[in-house]
Amino acid sequence: MGPSVYSLTDLTGRRKNAGRTMIISGIEVGRRALIVTSVSFVASLLPMLLLFPLLGALTFVIVPPLFIVVGFVFFEARTRKGLQVRRYEAFLDKRKVDPNTFFVCFKPVTDGLGFGRIVNSTEAIRRPLDNGPAAVFTPSRRPTGKRKPA
Repeated sequence: MGPSVYSLTDLTGRRKNAGRTMIISGIEVGRRALIVTSVSFVASLLPMLLLFPLLGALTFVIVPPLFIVVGFVFFEARTRKGLQVRRYEAFLDKRKVDPNTFFVCFKPVTDGLGFGRIVNSTEAIRRPLDNGPAAVFTPSRRPTGKRKPA
């Protein structure tokens, strides 16, 4: 029986490329950061050409960094509340919200729910006691603290 060879790429999960970096001119850059920077710079070319007659050479100093910062804030940064998804994902989620749709694992579920009740996961669930509700509030017979010296 010969040796077995397995591809680890399929085994590392959905975010397998999240930690990959590239080395460009001696600088280590994350793959996603490089993509966001490149696309933001290319997107800034048209506004640079339009603003060049007004601002002159100052356009090359102002517009590209502005576009790169906006690109990082929108595509790379995460929200501070909830699931902490990327900001563009949160923006798209807000646009497709429907109050009559229930989402399970980010997939809409509208048909076949049937009769049900949604409750908070922290809601206390109590079973009826045999001794009645007064048994819940009776003090413990065991001492809980230090006894006073006699």
